[in-house]
Amino acid sequence: MIRFLRRIDLLAIASWGIVGFLLLPLIAILPMSFSSSSLLRLPPPGLSLRWYEAYLFDRAWMDATVNSITVGSITAVLSVILGTATAYGLARSTWKGKALLQALVLSPLLIPVIVIAVATYSIFARLGLNGTFAGLVIGHTVITFPYTVVVVSAALERFDPRLEQMAVSLGATPLRAFASVTFPMIQPGVIVALLFAFLNSFDEVVIATFVAGPETTTLPKRIWDGIRWEVSPTIAAVSSILILVSCAIIGLAEVFNRKSRNVAGATPQKSKDAE
Repeated sequence: MIRFLRRIDLLAIASWGIVGFLLLPLIAILPMSFSSSSLLRLPPPGLSLRWYEAYLFDRAWMDATVNSITVGSITAVLSVILGTATAYGLARSTWKGKALLQALVLSPLLIPVIVIAVATYSIFARLGLNGTFAGLVIGHTVITFPYTVVVVSAALERFDPRLEQMAVSLGATPLRAFASVTFPMIQPGVIVALLFAFLNSFDEVVIATFVAGPETTTLPKRIWDGIRWEVSPTIAAVSSILILVSCAIIGLAEVFNRKSRNVAGATPQKSKDAE
């Protein structure tokens, strides 16, 4: 028993050590963003908000931020629409090619992003989409779409399909049954998919490096260029803001995810009462 407890302690220590190692760069970037020095130094020689001011009053940084928010919002909406329709079709289909189609839909999760970026650049070069907002949105949708399929599929698995079948048996069309019964039940999961799609698009840099142009530079691409050509504490300030935004979106997604689980937990009881 003592040996078993010792193993648990060692496992816990090792786990927390790995977590701390992964979080260390994120923790270190925060004090550097408040540095009074013109160089990235840890610990900072003094505290100042000058680099946050430099970010807020620099047009290049602001344009990149607006581009990221615009592209991320459009990408999230498109990914959720396509992902919800795909997840619903896969959940309700029983044909033999379902497994193959599902593997094809989820393949962007397995293929390295750099491979997708090179292929996207090659195709868009022929279509004239490189350097355009449309090309950037399409490229981001390709890599965020599988995430929405996974999240919405999980929400559909927790939903009792008998509720939808009862609505159809009472005269509702399949589309009306989905809109009035299924969608309200899986809505928290759809919102989680929307948030994750936006976050993935907002933080994406590889596709943007290949597809974005001077007028469509996103915030992560601007950070990457800044690291390559100039090492300024402004990058630390922008990175800190991105960390806080990402944590806020993840926290919000967790709230809706818990709500989705609570709705799913109440669904079987409602189903039994209806029967």
